[in-house]
Amino acid sequence: MLIGKLFGSGESDLDTIWKKLDELQPFVVASNPEALSQLLENKEIGVAINWSTETAVSLDKGYNIEFTFPKPAGIAQVGCYGILKNTANPDMAKKYVNSALGTDFQTAMSQPPWYFAPVNKNVKLSAESAKLLPAPEDYPNLITIDLATALPLRQQLTDQFIRDYGQ
Repeated sequence: MLIGKLFGSGESDLDTIWKKLDELQPFVVASNPEALSQLLENKEIGVAINWSTETAVSLDKGYNIEFTFPKPAGIAQVGCYGILKNTANPDMAKKYVNSALGTDFQTAMSQPPWYFAPVNKNVKLSAESAKLLPAPEDYPNLITIDLATALPLRQQLTDQFIRDYGQ
């Protein structure tokens, strides 16, 4: 879907997605991030698209790999906290969410072994974390996928990708 967004008319531009993927062949398909890391670690592939958290695991093992953000930017995986309507403990839930969004928690989660990108703009990344995470000032450049468009197409895209490129 990123291909459709970057090179076509948007996430649902299926013709562009398949055309660009065909142009990239040959490539290896890994079934999950751990399998992709193993391919890198075993030097079976030389370049890969991988999450920073998975890359951190390989780096911590001492493998000779590097991580870089692509141009124009990396992909932001959007997450959220929510409180259920009519929850039995709304004050406790609000306290949890506020704590999770606080500087202390966000700083801790941006460090090894988690490497979660902080959403609190007061977090200062360590030098080690800054190698794998965008800084809050870089967030406007990150690319997001429109989930309202993407989710209804997910199964179709997955099935066709596996059929056409899977191993």
